[in-house]
Amino acid sequence: MTIHFGSDVRDKRDNETLLEYYLYIRDKELQQGTKQDITSAWKSFQRFLDTNDYQIEDIQKREVIQWCEYLKEDLKQSVAEKYVRQMGTIVNYLRKTPAVNGGNPFIEALDTDPFDYDDSTIKLEIPLDQLQQAVFDIKNPTVLYSVVTLLKTGLRRSELVNLDERDINLNHPISKNLDEPRAEVRNKPNSIYVDSSINKGGKHNGEIRREGNKPMSYRVIPLDDELVDVFVWYLSMAPSSSSPANPILRVPGNGGTVGNRLGGLRVYHRVRDWADKYGWHVEGGVTPHWCRHWFTTVLRSRIDDSEIPIGTAKEYVQGLRGDSDNSTIDTYTHDWDVGDDFKPYPEIYRENIPDLLVNHYDQAGIICPLCGRKPPTVSFSTLHTDTNKDPLCNPCMRKEFLKIINE
Repeated sequence: MTIHFGSDVRDKRDNETLLEYYLYIRDKELQQGTKQDITSAWKSFQRFLDTNDYQIEDIQKREVIQWCEYLKEDLKQSVAEKYVRQMGTIVNYLRKTPAVNGGNPFIEALDTDPFDYDDSTIKLEIPLDQLQQAVFDIKNPTVLYSVVTLLKTGLRRSELVNLDERDINLNHPISKNLDEPRAEVRNKPNSIYVDSSINKGGKHNGEIRREGNKPMSYRVIPLDDELVDVFVWYLSMAPSSSSPANPILRVPGNGGTVGNRLGGLRVYHRVRDWADKYGWHVEGGVTPHWCRHWFTTVLRSRIDDSEIPIGTAKEYVQGLRGDSDNSTIDTYTHDWDVGDDFKPYPEIYRENIPDLLVNHYDQAGIICPLCGRKPPTVSFSTLHTDTNKDPLCNPCMRKEFLKIINE
C-alpha cells in the first residue's frame, strides 16, 4: 500500500500526520464523536506499527490480520472490528484524495472474518504431544510461566499481567514470602482470583495500572499441581519489585525497570516469538488469545455434562473464562461446596486439564506390549509385574494389578 500525497484541497504538510490531514479534509463532514472514534482507532494502529517497526506504506492484509489478533486480546468484538473498519474508511477516502496505489488491506482483512470469537474451535490445531514438547523446551522463565498459565487458566492477557501476589493462594512454603492472600481465595488453596475492577489508568492496590481487566469478570480459578509448581518455580527466581502491589509477572531485565510489572504487549511478543520457532505464528495461529481458545476447546472436549452438578460443561467452562453472567460465574468459580454427591468444581477442572510439561523424548520408541499404544496417546507406568517385564501403559498396568488382586 503506497500513499502519495497530493490533493485538490492542499498538499499534506511535512509536520502533519496522516490522521491530521484526513481530519482536516473531512472536518465539516464528521461529527465530533466520529472524529474521536477515528482518533482512537488510529492511535491503536500507530502503537501496533511502532511496536513492530512497521511503516504504514508497508502494510498489507497479513499485517492487518496481525493487528486484528492483537486487538482481540483486550477489546470486545464490536469495538475491535469498528477500529479496523474506520482505518479502511480512511484508506478508501485517501484513494481519492490523495491517491493510494493498490487495494485496501483493511477491507481485505475484514473479508477473512478475523474477529471470529467462536471459542468452540481453534483455528490452528496443534496435536497435544507437539504442544507439550514445545512447552517443555521453553528455557526462558518468563515465557514458560506466561505460556503455561495462559494455556491452563484461559486468562486474558490483561488479566495475566494484572495478577498480584495477594491474588494467589499457593499451598506451598513459598507462600510465607508472599503477600497474604485476599479474602476471595484465603480459604481456597491453590487458586487465583481475577479482579475485574482494575481499570486502565486507575490506581489499584497502590499502583497505577497501564491495562484494565474486562468488567464483570470476577472469578476464582483453581490451579492443578503442575501449574502450582510453575508458579513456585517462577516466583522463586523473579526479581523483587518496588511496586506496593507486588506484581507476579515482572520485568526480568533486557529493557525496562527490573521488577516492574511486565506489560501486556511484551507478553504478546514473547508468546509470538515462541510460536514463530515452530511455524505457529500464522493467520489464526498461536497468540495469547489462541491460548484462551485452546483452554476452552480442551476442557469442553474432556468434561462430560454428567460431571457438572448444575448446568452444562459448556457453562462451567464459560464460568472459568469469565464469559458468563455474574450468577453463572459465582456458581462455578465461587461456590465450590456442592455436597457429597458430586465432585467439587475445582476437582473437575484438575482432573481434565492436561499436563503440559511432558518430555516425550524420554518415551520415544516405547510401545505397550498388551494394547500396542504408544506416547502421547497414553503414559507409561514405572512399575512392572512378574508376567510382564516390559513397561506397560498406565491403563493396562491398572488392569494387570486388578487381576493380581482378584486372584
